[in-house]
Amino acid sequence: KKQLRHHPELEAAEYLSAQKVIDQNTTVVQDGEKSLIFIREAYEGTKRGYVVVKATASGQNLFATSYRRLSSEDARRDKEIERLLLKGQKK
Repeated sequence: KKQLRHHPELEAAEYLSAQKVIDQNTTVVQDGEKSLIFIREAYEGTKRGYVVVKATASGQNLFATSYRRLSSEDARRDKEIERLLLKGQKK
């Protein structure tokens, strides 16, 4: 419900691609003891963007707690994404 309120532009199929972001990330950021942020640089035609998944580990499971899609222009303006990209471990 939170995602729907804050990101109504995201469709159900995009939530299903969260695992792809985790598997094919370009940057990983440790965000707390049991929380990771996976960032995947993505291209749509000639447009570059980022897909961000925040996940929390609980025992043997991994839960996606947030899913965000940004254009590269939005990412440049988004100070949090800039901070995460600088802090993260690139593949």
